[in-house]
Amino acid sequence: MVWTQRRIGLVGCVKEKAAVPQAAKDLYVSALFAGRRSYVEQSSGDWWVLSAEHGLVHPDEVLAPYNVTLKDAGRLARRSWSNQLLLVIDERIQPRWRDDPGNHSGAATGNREEREMISAMSDMSIDDDSDGRPTKRAGKHCDACGEWLDSSDTHCPSCGSER
Repeated sequence: MVWTQRRIGLVGCVKEKAAVPQAAKDLYVSALFAGRRSYVEQSSGDWWVLSAEHGLVHPDEVLAPYNVTLKDAGRLARRSWSNQLLLVIDERIQPRWRDDPGNHSGAATGNREEREMISAMSDMSIDDDSDGRPTKRAGKHCDACGEWLDSSDTHCPSCGSER
C-alpha cells in the first residue's frame, strides 16, 4: 500500500463569534479567522479548528457560541489541553508518518491555542511503525537544526549543539 502525504491545517478559534449556533467554520466571525480559514481551505486537504472549549472541531460541526479562552490559563492547564488534543488528533484524524501535521495559519502570529499546540507537537516525534501510524517517543527537536533528540542526548548527533 502506498501512503500519500496529507496536509492538515489547524486553525485556532477567536473571541468574536456569531450569536447563534453555527457550523464551526461559520461560528467565528473575525477577519482574522476568515483569512486563516481561506488560507487552509486553499493550502490543506483537511482542516480543523482548535477550540479552547471543545478541543479539535471539524469545520462542519455545529457549535453554540461560548466564552472560553486559554489566555488566562496557566502553563500546566494549557499543556494538559494540548496533550488531550494530541490524543484526539490521533483518534479522529489518524495521522500517518508522512503527513504534514503542522499549523498552516500563521504560527508566528497565531493565538494561544495554536502556539500551545505547536509547542506540544514539537515535543513529539512521529515514526513510521509497522502499521503506518505515528508512534510518540520522549525527547525534543534540536533548536539549531531540527533533528530529533532522545531524552538521553546531551548534544545533537547531527550538528553537535548542546541540548
